Amino acid sequence: MAYRVSAIVFRFVFALLALGAVGYQLFAIHIPRGYNVVNFFMYVTNLSNILISVVFLVSAILLIADRTPRALDTGVRGAAVVYIAFVGLVFNTLLRDTDLSAINPAVNLILHTILPIVGVADWILWPPDKRLRFSAVW
Repeated sequence: MAYRVSAIVFRFVFALLALGAVGYQLFAIHIPRGYNVVNFFMYVTNLSNILISVVFLVSAILLIADRTPRALDTGVRGAAVVYIAFVGLVFNTLLRDTDLSAINPAVNLILHTILPIVGVADWILWPPDKRLRFSAVW
C-alpha cells in the first residue's frame, strides 16, 4: 500500500511542479515579452515536460482507481521517459553553458535537470508490470 501511495504522491508532486514551471515560463516570461505562443510549443523541452506531466497524472489516477495500465499506457510512458531523458542529456552535455536569458533560472533547473532525473527515477522505482515489446516502439 505504501508503495502505491508513494508512487501517487511522487507523480502528482512532480507533474504539478513541471506544469507550474512550464506555465510560469509561458505566462510570466514568454507572452509578456511578445514571443509567439505557437513557437513556445515547438521546443522539445516544453513538449517533453508537458508529456511527462500528463503521463504522471494519468498513471497516478490509474493507481488511485486500481486499474492496470494497458500496453499503450506503458508505451506512452516509456516514450515520455525517453524524451525527457533526451532533454536532460542534451541540455546538460551540450547546452549547459549557453545563454538562455529568456528563461527563469529556477524554471531552467526544473525543466532541464530535475524532471529528466525524476522521469528516469520513476521508471526505475516503479517499472511496468509487463515487458515493453519492441513493436510498441513503432
